[in-house]
Amino acid sequence: MQFGTGTFDPILQLTWATRFAENWATGLYGSVRFPLYENSKDYRAPREVTVSGSVGRALSERWHLRGVVTSLWSGKAEWDGAPDVNTGWLAWYAGTGVEYRGERWTTSFQLLLPFSQATLGEGSETFDLGPVITFALLLPF
Repeated sequence: MQFGTGTFDPILQLTWATRFAENWATGLYGSVRFPLYENSKDYRAPREVTVSGSVGRALSERWHLRGVVTSLWSGKAEWDGAPDVNTGWLAWYAGTGVEYRGERWTTSFQLLLPFSQATLGEGSETFDLGPVITFALLLPF
């Protein structure tokens, strides 16, 4: 199993958020990963796209609750220009998260559970994706 790509893969991320009512907000997030070339072992990682939408509510000045739906797409990886039949999938997740906003820092916890997954090929060695748990701590510089 290979971890990492061994190449420079630019990632473009966009985030948009707005309030739509008192104590309510919505947001969109998108990310695209562009592997530009093969590594020294003739491996080229797949292109990947993540799209996510959320709705959140402020429970107080510091505590915020959020519901999220996320789509993850991974294309085919390549070995020496040939597609890897055991790669490529589309998955959908839904979940919730909580955020605490301190005076000079923010922390958040999120749990996403998969509710749909499809592979993009006939590969027999693909795997099912599991839950995603994220914990973030944002500190100012």
